[in-house]
Amino acid sequence: MSSRLPLRPDTSGMDDSDLELLASNPSWQQVLQIYLDLTAEPAERSPEQTGPRWAVRIGSLDDLEPAELSLIHGQLIAQGWLKFQFETEQTGLMYRISSEGRAVLHRIHGKSPAFSPEERMPVAADRSSEADAA
Repeated sequence: MSSRLPLRPDTSGMDDSDLELLASNPSWQQVLQIYLDLTAEPAERSPEQTGPRWAVRIGSLDDLEPAELSLIHGQLIAQGWLKFQFETEQTGLMYRISSEGRAVLHRIHGKSPAFSPEERMPVAADRSSEADAA
C-alpha cells in the first residue's frame, strides 16, 4: 500500500513581523484579496492549461493612485506574496497570489490557509510497501 500525503508550502518562516506588515497596510491586503478572488474564479481554460490561474494586472482601484498601486505591486512581489509572469504582448504581465501570500492573508483573517492541489507537493510513495506487495 502506498501513501501519498500532500504537503503544504512551508510557512514556518513566516513570523509576526509578516502579519504586522500586512496588518499595517490595508491596501496591500486589498490587492492580495483581489488577486486571490480573481484567480479563484472558474475560467474557460484549454486542457493544456494547468495549475493556478493568472490574472491581468489590477490597473486601478478607487481609493489608490496608480503610482501607489504600482508601489504596492512591487512591495508584494518583494515580500514573495505576489507572483508575476510575462504572457504575451497583448496581455503583458499576469499576476497571482503566491502560497505565502495566501497563507499570510488567511492568518490576518484568522483562517487556516487553503491550498490548491497544484500547490501541494507529492511525497514519494512508500517503497517498502510497494516491495512487500510485489
